[in-house]
Amino acid sequence: MERVCPECGTKTEELTCPDDGEMTLVVKKAKDQTLDMVGEVIGGRYRIEKVIGQGGFGAVFMATHTATGDTVAIKVLRTDVEDNQDVVARFRQEAKATSKLKHPNTVRVFDFGQMNDGNLFIAMEFLDGRTLTDMMREEAPVHYARLVHICQQVLKSLSEAHSKGIVHRDLKPDNIYLQNIHGEDDFVRVLDFGIAKSVIGEDTNITSTGAVLGTPKYMSPEQARGQPVDQRTDLYSMGVILYEGLTGTPPFQAETPLAMILQRVTEDPPKVHENIAMPVPIGLCDVVFRSMARNPADRFDGADEMIDALQNALDTPIAEPLGVGALPTGDGAAGGTQVYGAAGSSVNAALGSGKDSANQSIQVDGSDLDDATYAASPEQVAEALAAKNALDATGVIDQDGVSTVAAMLPHGAYAASGQAGLA
Repeated sequence: MERVCPECGTKTEELTCPDDGEMTLVVKKAKDQTLDMVGEVIGGRYRIEKVIGQGGFGAVFMATHTATGDTVAIKVLRTDVEDNQDVVARFRQEAKATSKLKHPNTVRVFDFGQMNDGNLFIAMEFLDGRTLTDMMREEAPVHYARLVHICQQVLKSLSEAHSKGIVHRDLKPDNIYLQNIHGEDDFVRVLDFGIAKSVIGEDTNITSTGAVLGTPKYMSPEQARGQPVDQRTDLYSMGVILYEGLTGTPPFQAETPLAMILQRVTEDPPKVHENIAMPVPIGLCDVVFRSMARNPADRFDGADEMIDALQNALDTPIAEPLGVGALPTGDGAAGGTQVYGAAGSSVNAALGSGKDSANQSIQVDGSDLDDATYAASPEQVAEALAAKNALDATGVIDQDGVSTVAAMLPHGAYAASGQAGLA
């Protein structure tokens, strides 16, 4: 059977190139029979036991190493090597690089090769657990501390890969596996580094069928445009995952993948603190927003910087999810004030208790607020409340007054009523 060296292009029937000693690859492949492989031994050492997943790329099998008895996962890629020798060469080089990744949060790839029919395969660790997709489907929104713990592990895996020049390009919850390791829950393993990049090549993100490479839901704007990407494209995807975990919904939603791609290319991401489903540190909201910036230059420079930012964010004041409450109203009242956002129920309670039904003025003491529940610092809240009280002698705040107070609480509570409001 004719074979070719992916390094120098020499054609031979030998398993290794006579010129440079590199492993040669089959030039022509037989009719694809990927799913009929159960019971076969591939690469001379992996006995296929059963199919555990399949898709357009090929299939993933559970296999047994014939010498050691270890259970492994075998990913078989269907690649038309007769017409795409450059694709095979890039895949091989990328697989070699990926096999060098040793971080404990990265799934270990320890072998790769080509079967006699031309199909490429990768041998990797067999994982027992569930994907982040499954976890979020069952439990989203996820508590922020747990989500940060998971994402920091993902970023540690990315940091090692980025240091070796490998960009994931398809980071998504499906490629993040959660295990219980020696009693430690949510131990992260990241899958599929760089494979999509290798199969398609350096200069394009478009497949032969015209589809955009990657998953539109988590794809960065530059990747959607087919532009060159670096490590910051993975950080964008990480931000999307964080957003989805905190809010229970993706930042961009559309009826078609193309419409979703256009949204992220043309629109700024939504602000997390306006859509959180449970109390979240305001600093964490800021980290997520920055990581999803349309311009890569506005994101974090690297995974380590984002890890530190996530850790520091845990110590920032807490923002509550959007809540609505109404002030009690008396005769001649201008209307109840509804408070939305960070201060939520605490501000409502404080305003309600401070309402003077005789003259409808609002007297609020900052001590009535729960320090653990508003987004701005205690000093900012106290200053804003003092300004509000000064402006609201009659219970009606004009637009200038509302704007003044809003500026003092950039991530504070938002209020709306007919004539009165508190920012």
